[in-house]
Amino acid sequence: MCYEIKKIETKYGIPSVIVNEYLLHSKYNPLSEAEKFARKNYVPKATHVLVGYGLGYIVDSLLNLFRHNEILIVIDPLISNGKINVKTEHKMSKQVIFFDCKFINDLGYFLRSVEQRKYQTEYIVIPSINYKNIIPEILLEVVRQVQQLQYRTIGDIATVNKHTNIWIENILNNMLNLLRDQSIDCLKKSVSKPIVIASGGPSLAKQLQLLKETRESVLLIAAGSTINSLLKQNIYPDYVVSIDGTEINREHYSQLKLAKTKLVYCFTNHHEIRNEFSGSGYLFLLESEKQLNRIIKNELNMSVEFPILKGGGTVAHFSLSFARYISDGPIALIGQDLAFTNNKSHEENNKGYKEINLEKLPENYSFVEDYYGGKVLTNSLFLGMKQDFEKLVELLPNPKSIYNCTEGGVLISDMCNIPFKTYLEKFSSNTLKEDLNLVEKSYKVSKDLLNIYFTNLINQCETILEDLVLLQTNRFEENTNPQGQLIRSVTDKISSFKSKYPFFITEDKLSFLKARIEVERSESVTDSFNFDINKELIIIFETFKDAAGKIVNKIQLEF
Repeated sequence: MCYEIKKIETKYGIPSVIVNEYLLHSKYNPLSEAEKFARKNYVPKATHVLVGYGLGYIVDSLLNLFRHNEILIVIDPLISNGKINVKTEHKMSKQVIFFDCKFINDLGYFLRSVEQRKYQTEYIVIPSINYKNIIPEILLEVVRQVQQLQYRTIGDIATVNKHTNIWIENILNNMLNLLRDQSIDCLKKSVSKPIVIASGGPSLAKQLQLLKETRESVLLIAAGSTINSLLKQNIYPDYVVSIDGTEINREHYSQLKLAKTKLVYCFTNHHEIRNEFSGSGYLFLLESEKQLNRIIKNELNMSVEFPILKGGGTVAHFSLSFARYISDGPIALIGQDLAFTNNKSHEENNKGYKEINLEKLPENYSFVEDYYGGKVLTNSLFLGMKQDFEKLVELLPNPKSIYNCTEGGVLISDMCNIPFKTYLEKFSSNTLKEDLNLVEKSYKVSKDLLNIYFTNLINQCETILEDLVLLQTNRFEENTNPQGQLIRSVTDKISSFKSKYPFFITEDKLSFLKARIEVERSESVTDSFNFDINKELIIIFETFKDAAGKIVNKIQLEF
């Protein structure tokens, strides 16, 4: 598209600009207009997506309002095309990110990566003045992708808030599993057979009989709860990948008691799931868990690396990354519908199975292009997962050897579609040799070091809890540290703790403390202290302390 740009002088001597006959800033007082516009659109603690930079006045005004380390993402084709310049201070700002319109289809994936780094999960799309008239298609695409991500994020936030306590217990208990389990590092490039990843979509049903007949010629990975559909047909996978820390996920594995199938899991996976697998277990890291490598190396004196697997919104993404990690060969996806094929949510033996009532569809449901070029019903969550698959395939090595053999569901772009039977005929006949030998377990965590680590964790939590309770109850005795010093002290302690467990101590839980340090007023704590956040922090540290205490007892009694 062509853009005709004309700069004008305003009544107050401040420049404005006209693009394709549309005025981007007031011709009277652009700064005052930008301040009012920013106040109207600013949402505390949200990630702001500004569509339209103009001359940067709105960016200045938004940055002046930011108080909680908010992020501002700016999208403007005029910048991408070199038509307007960006202020140096905006280029240098850690709170401003400029997204190139040339990659607009990857916006959702990019926002997800920002979310994982900054732990800010609410998104606000702000169309700058008159940009809806200049770039309507780009604005609509931004809104569409942000809405898809927001549907997913709302679920993620609810999960984190609801399950914080169990996730803390999961991490600590799965660290205890270092006494018996290995890193997936010892499996790297160890597989020569063709790989099949089974997911729980409705189309899995049509592949099960063929999978059963050819089971020994492939390495089979079950994505999470799909294990139940496979076991119903007496099909035992080589590996099950599990990442979910919730009680609902644990129930999928209840009473399975698998002897030969191996579990591949992350540290936030529900810790009781491991008990259903009497065989080997292998650990990897999610992006949000990456700080655990430092703890494992520095405090547990282990030299092993726990790889961070690329993923997305479902365990199937991590299953694909794991498959590529252990093999350079062909990989087939089956049951990866990401849609309500035949108005079904899952394969019928999956515990999450339900039928869809077409007469009462939520607003985020829609019909999109399917595997065969027709139409299939899906929703925003599934479409976000589809986008994650498309980006993941781009990032993984040997993408041309990844095949979608679902034969149903949505069309996943840039992935080769072939029938499952064709995949098996093409690859299994040439791969009857045994898998490569696994690397022997080359590390061993010290039980004593684990005990010391968890004991120190208990002491650290107790110290922080003493300060938080003191702030909560406003009990200050004479000759004690002034209020400002106490807040500074507890903030430093929590910040240090946050460097190890950032997923639980998010920035908003510290921002009010840091702001309190800056103010250091003489009023009582009850006038300024955020009791709700303080209660959240107390619960978090009490959970860490209690979980660590139980683990110390386990180490002493069971190992």
